[in-house]
Amino acid sequence: MYKDTTVPLKNVTLYSSGVAYYEHEGQASGASRIGLSFTPEQINDVLKSLIVSDSAAKNISVAYQSEDALRKILESLSVNLSEVSDLADILYAQRGAELEVVTGEKAAEKLVGKILTVDRREREAGGDTLSLFASDGVHILPFKEIKSFRFTDPKRGEDLNTALSVLLRSSSASKKNLSILIDAAGKRDVRLAYVMESPVWKPTYRIDAGSGTAEFQAWAIVDNSTDIDWNAVRLTLTTGRPVGFKQDLYPPYYTYRPTLPLMAGAAAAAETYTSACGEADEAYTESSSPRMMMSMNKVAAEAKMGSSYDDYGDSIRDAVNRNVAASDTSAEMFTFTPVKPVTIGRQESVMIPIAAVKLPAEKFSVFSNMHLRENTHPKFCVRIENTSGMKFPAGPVSVSSEGAYAGDAVLEFLPAGDTRIIGYGDDMEVNGSLTKKTSSSIDTVKIAGGLLRTTKKRVYDSTYTIKNSAAKSRKVLIEHPITGNAALVATKALLEKTPALYRFTLSVDKNSTGTLTVSESEIVETTAALIKMNVNDFIACSSDADMPKEVRKAFENIAAKKAKLDEAKSAYEKLSADCKNTSDEQRRTRENLEATGSSTAQGKQFLDKLMRLESELDSLKTKTEGARANLDKAEKDFSDYLKTVKAG
Repeated sequence: MYKDTTVPLKNVTLYSSGVAYYEHEGQASGASRIGLSFTPEQINDVLKSLIVSDSAAKNISVAYQSEDALRKILESLSVNLSEVSDLADILYAQRGAELEVVTGEKAAEKLVGKILTVDRREREAGGDTLSLFASDGVHILPFKEIKSFRFTDPKRGEDLNTALSVLLRSSSASKKNLSILIDAAGKRDVRLAYVMESPVWKPTYRIDAGSGTAEFQAWAIVDNSTDIDWNAVRLTLTTGRPVGFKQDLYPPYYTYRPTLPLMAGAAAAAETYTSACGEADEAYTESSSPRMMMSMNKVAAEAKMGSSYDDYGDSIRDAVNRNVAASDTSAEMFTFTPVKPVTIGRQESVMIPIAAVKLPAEKFSVFSNMHLRENTHPKFCVRIENTSGMKFPAGPVSVSSEGAYAGDAVLEFLPAGDTRIIGYGDDMEVNGSLTKKTSSSIDTVKIAGGLLRTTKKRVYDSTYTIKNSAAKSRKVLIEHPITGNAALVATKALLEKTPALYRFTLSVDKNSTGTLTVSESEIVETTAALIKMNVNDFIACSSDADMPKEVRKAFENIAAKKAKLDEAKSAYEKLSADCKNTSDEQRRTRENLEATGSSTAQGKQFLDKLMRLESELDSLKTKTEGARANLDKAEKDFSDYLKTVKAG
């Protein structure tokens, strides 16, 4: 016989992925039955993850009644209530059964007969009726006149009672029960563990910004959504996100099986066999069939950080810090465990203090992403440095300033030793505007190998004008986006640098205006092929006062040679155009001659003109060929010269 045994809940690990890991630990003696109950929403997770550990166990099994068992029980009874919805359905399903019906207030007013049918009627037509075949004929009884009834067959009556009891237990039961049966002897330790869906624990923070320091409190909101009281439970909160999924394991699953025809009477088929292999070492090897392997590692990580909320003393910070241990500082993982066990009633929620410390802090009015020539208001911000040695996950922050509520904000993940700027409201008494100016100057110029290499220094000046209309001075923090690959010219007033921006500080007295100019510079190098430049480019470079004298002189020479090249090109292009025009005129004259004929007076004129154009075209072609040769030589000479010229 199994002895009922209770194994209390000892450890709970809450994850930020919406699951929790529950561990029960206790002692059992002899063969034990451990009962657990869960909601229908929890049972699948438990069946998927349940671990039972008992070093003395000879056999372990988990018994539970599936949803399919209810259907099978009902189907096994003579009175099947699995698909009925009301009394009419019950009686209709028992057609042919003998029924005793009481229709009056007196017991003598009863009728015994077999059920013929049940007719459905609207209420206006008298409602549903029952037809009974009795010894004196057929009786039609309205349901509203039936006071009671029973089946004369005792077995049918018992099945009806059983079916109703099963349905009642099923409909009233909001729990699914598991019985863990352990066959073992002697007294020993027993451990159970499983994963269930759980509300995500939520961090929340408080900051009271003073002068130079801030009171920083971290809290965790924890919900016990189970129907188990967490009595003196070791609670662990972690930002770990293990992979989790749902699978419907509770109801039985029947797979498809094909129906094959009977093989009786089938004739045996002829078959031939190949000869045996000649080599003795050749053998048939049967591969093992695939098997589904399942394993489960422990999900809950051991935590080394903790705090207590049982003893508050003079202040929250003192009470918390008396019981703080070290935190897990690996990557962005946060793990926290109160040193003392936690008690949370079923379906209850609590707030647990994680930390209460003083952190270095400074208040600023912060300008971020200020647009050009636009008056904008900064954000009230507090800059905190995490010197607690702990790290905190992202969560909402309620900010107070000098004891009064100032606004809400969001704290991003804050590792130990890092800083965060937290904005909590608009500073309407301060506004700022931005003007920008870009200047450029030549740094170096070099001509070599037919290339012009120029480096220019570009300076980007951004001037921030801050107007403080408040009756108190303001510490202003300006976030300036980094301009491309430009370097900061001066680091005056620079507080810090991020991958995307600089942060500068500026103090502005009451009812006054302050300015801050941020200068950035970069060297921009350009390379141009001289052969692709035109004479105007060369002339412009030769007259550019920013160019070195040697370079300007080189460009003068290049411009002169380029001018000769352009003259040769212009001469060739003019002769080419003349050739084309003469050729077109010759074609038109020939067409006119064909139209008029050479024997007419006009035809003779066209013939004379054609001969003259032919002579002119021959002369133009000769001149064009000569111009082409001159152009080719000029281009080669110019190209060769560009390769040899050096300056700078």
